[in-house]
Amino acid sequence: MTCRWACRRPVERTEPENWWADLDEEVMACLTEGESMEPAEIARRLGLSESAVGSLLALLAVQGRVRICRVAAAHGRPLASPLPLVA
Repeated sequence: MTCRWACRRPVERTEPENWWADLDEEVMACLTEGESMEPAEIARRLGLSESAVGSLLALLAVQGRVRICRVAAAHGRPLASPLPLVA
């Protein structure tokens, strides 16, 4: 399966019980096509939000299927306030 084919697959062909596994495999197909790729590019190819792809990548990293090796500061986005310390 290639990423381009997977992206065009009609939604109704995805079995509900295999939905997460199908998404995982589509992300992995994109990564094997291009070696390494930014989450925004994977999101664009799969028609998902960047935050959804970030969540999928985090789960795949926990499973040891992908390696996340670069991060960058969010430029132009407000930083979240730190959580208050509870005594």
